[in-house]
Amino acid sequence: MKKAHIIVDTCIWIEYFTGTSKIKEAITILINEHSSFLCGIVVYELFQGIKTPKKEKWSKAILRLSPI
Repeated sequence: MKKAHIIVDTCIWIEYFTGTSKIKEAITILINEHSSFLCGIVVYELFQGIKTPKKEKWSKAILRLSPI
């Protein structure tokens, strides 16, 4: 069976880094299975939202977690 490749949208990444929901659990599984991916617009939107050093830190972490 072919492994799924899923592009994770901006709002889901924000929930992943700020929430404690089932979304966080699901994204963690995708990351661990190397199934989560980014696209250019998501990277752009995430970096547009950076207003604090904390947000900059988690935005950079996203780039390390998922290929573009």
